[in-house]
Parts: sequence; structure tokens; C-alpha cells
Amino acid sequence: VARDYANRLQIQTVGGNQQVLKLTLVDQAPEKAQAILASLVNAYDDAGIAEKNKVADNQLKFIEERIDSLTMELSEVEIDFEQIRMAGGINGEADNISSKIFKDLEDFRSEKEQRIFQLEVIKSIQSSFSDTSYELIFVPGSLNIGEDFTLSSLISEYNKILTERETLLISAKEANPNVRVLERQLDFLKNTISENVQFLKQNLDKQLQLILDKESELEKRIYKIPAQKRQFIEAQRQREIKETLYLFLLQKDQILHF
Repeated sequence: VARDYANRLQIQTVGGNQQVLKLTLVDQAPEKAQAILASLVNAYDDAGIAEKNKVADNQLKFIEERIDSLTMELSEVEIDFEQIRMAGGINGEADNISSKIFKDLEDFRSEKEQRIFQLEVIKSIQSSFSDTSYELIFVPGSLNIGEDFTLSSLISEYNKILTERETLLISAKEANPNVRVLERQLDFLKNTISENVQFLKQNLDKQLQLILDKESELEKRIYKIPAQKRQFIEAQRQREIKETLYLFLLQKDQILHF
């Protein structure tokens, strides 16, 4: 019976707009046909909500795993900081003995971590396109990839069309013309995203190398500072960087829980 209804179900786009579909089901009992179509629409809406929740759950999992890791890292950094402070008999915060060179190094290291993270995101996107299947692309929300907002828009459009395809497949076969149209759009977007990602990766690699060169130069200058003072300031800077990132991720975690 279900196969018979599926064969009689007609799905068409309205005015060439892939976002609007027209469902037609001819049956001797009009009320029954209306009820079936209403159930299909409800299933379509539920599938869309489920996909959105899936993306949000992935974002939440990613952030919470990073928070757990940072919690342990913060504990280790705090212990190191106190041990160095006590061993050197140093009182007060690092700000009282730091200089511009340490602040510059902190900025470069923070930027380095950002670029490394962005490259990890890029690699995860590339791995999503390692075969011919269609999968949702996950990019941590509000964590921009470099300065390229075009990529974020392309990925958003890809995930949107992919969700439409998966929802359509609930009531249609893969050979359905509308499914094929969506798949052609997905293939085009996959190629465009792959090219965009490769270009962005090359730029990030260059930026990272420049940062590493600057970091190396500053580290050479820092080694001229007395060892005890250097260790103390370095421990303090590490603590500040970890705390800043930890608070940032906590904020994102709270936003996703609402």
C-alpha cells in the first residue's frame, strides 16, 4: 500500500524555486489523500528540525570537549606558575615585571593558536569531501575561518540544500528529478568549497609561517632576560591565554544551551 501511494505521489517545484515544492496525490478518498500529504509535510518539518539539532549538537560537543581539555591544561599551568613563583620568591603579578617584548610574544602566540585552529577546521572540511557521499559540514559556530566569510556562506548553503535532499528522500526515490537537481547543486557547491578551502589553506600557511618567524625572533631576545624572571613571566602569560580561551568557550557553550 505504501509503495502504491509513493508511486502516485507527484513532487514538483513551483516556478523553478527549489525552496518551494508542490505535492500532488490523487486518491478515491480525497480526505485520506489530504491526511497523507499533511503527514508528509509534518515529516518534512520534523526532519529539518532534526538536522538543525544535529548541527547544534556537533557544535556543542566540540566546544565541551575543548572546555574539558582546557580545564586540565589550566590546572597544570596554575601548578607550574605557583611552583615557579614560590621557587623564585617572586611576589605580585607578571605585569609588575613584564615588558613590551613579552606582550608582543603573547600576541603572536595567541595569533598562532588561532591560525592553527583555523587550519584544523580547514582540514576537517577537506576530509568531509574525501569521497562522493554527501555529508553535513560542521564548522564551529561563531568561530570564523580567517577573514573569508564567503566560505561560511557556501557551507551554510551546502548544508541547507543537503537537508532539503535528505528530507525529500523521505518520500521520493534517488532517481526523482528534484533529487537529481539538488545533487547537481551539491556537486557544484562541493567543487566551489574545495577550491575556496585550498586557496584559504595556502594563505593561512603563509600567515602561520610569518608568525612563527616573528615568534622565533622574540624568543631569542627573551632568552637574554634572567632565567627566573623569564620563567615566571612565561608561566603568567600562559595562564592568561588559557583563561581567556576558557572563558570564551564557556560563553559559546552557554549560548548553544539556550
